Amino acid sequence: MCEVQETMPRPRRPRGGQGCSRCGGRAQYLIRDLLFCRPCFTKHIHHRLGRTINGPLAGSSRPNITSRPPPQTGGALIALSGGAGSTALLDFLVERRYLGPQATERVPAVWAQAFAVHVVFPGQSVGGLKELAESRGITYLQVRAEDVFDSSLADKVAGLVQGIPSEDNEDNAARLSALVASLPLPSRPTILGHILDAVLATVASALPVSHLILGETATREAQRVITGTAQGRGFSLPLDLVTLSSRALGEVGASGEVGALGASGVMRLRGARELSVKEAALYCHAKGLETFNYRQWGRKSIEGLTERFVATLSTRHPATVGAITRTAGKLQFTGQEGEGQEGPLCPLCRRPADPGIKEWQARASLTVLPGHPSTTKEEGALESLLCYGCAAALKGRKDAEMPPFVAAEVRRRVPESEMRAAIADYFV
Repeated sequence: MCEVQETMPRPRRPRGGQGCSRCGGRAQYLIRDLLFCRPCFTKHIHHRLGRTINGPLAGSSRPNITSRPPPQTGGALIALSGGAGSTALLDFLVERRYLGPQATERVPAVWAQAFAVHVVFPGQSVGGLKELAESRGITYLQVRAEDVFDSSLADKVAGLVQGIPSEDNEDNAARLSALVASLPLPSRPTILGHILDAVLATVASALPVSHLILGETATREAQRVITGTAQGRGFSLPLDLVTLSSRALGEVGASGEVGALGASGVMRLRGARELSVKEAALYCHAKGLETFNYRQWGRKSIEGLTERFVATLSTRHPATVGAITRTAGKLQFTGQEGEGQEGPLCPLCRRPADPGIKEWQARASLTVLPGHPSTTKEEGALESLLCYGCAAALKGRKDAEMPPFVAAEVRRRVPESEMRAAIADYFV
């Protein structure tokens, strides 16, 4: 005899005639099962952003969210992409007077100086980002993605602060186009993401700032978790999911050498990681802020497929993003943390490389069929230093010039004698 199982009743959504869940006023926004009027919705978003930012800056795991963080030693560099997350975060910092231009004697600034940087990719429109930043007293900087091939990028950034415009370099644009064209379609978004990290790190090292503030939302973090797992980046994934991090990022110095973002005293702060992209977009709508989203990947890439998967699943199950981020928050880095203890870093992504990855690949994959000659080309100096995710992304690429910070790291770690031996057959 079968037993009748009682199913849990579905939660009832509030009716449209009900008022705000906080003040009882006219409701305009629905978040999960809560209705908000416009003032209460703004306070709700400010509450969550303040809880995310105040804790790491105050050095407390359970901070008093009504209090302000202590003043920081340097300025703030806001990575302004034009999306809802970074735009909402910028507006929050201005309204709460966290930045120097809005500070008063009674309300001191958390960061005395404030800069906003936007990295322009080929074919991208900028919109009104400059007006958005400068109307709030923030110095706006605009750099191009192809500047990653320019070893004097730090000097150009210093010139932009002084009002000296930079000239376009067609050679660097051609190098970036050639690099992207040499890669398979699914691998191109991965390389462009690493280029973006390197450009932001270089800009941060050239400015008197202590924090690089990113507007990555919880929805984007959920997409990053699934994408990173599918690409084989699970080893270093926990290092990318913390709110405040001093993890090293590749930066291009004046001589093309690689530096570390953490070594220069600049820390990454992901202040919007508790907001979903829907909440950030509704906040921008409530404040009348214009946003735009620019994606460089196509429908065939893992990033594009993951973005559509999370967006589709979130419409049916609103708790999808929260479940993914909470699960990812329990991940722990199994390597050794601390300066000089993370082991060798990947020259491209500047994350800790997986130990013993070459031996694992030799055991787990069949590269030569019995009785058939090997068709795989000999491994170069760069491929031997890459992590698993970057090695998979660069698999099948054609010959193209890599950014200077990648080549400089290879020269630093590979002895000159080995490099000469690798090209000895080409000497006359």
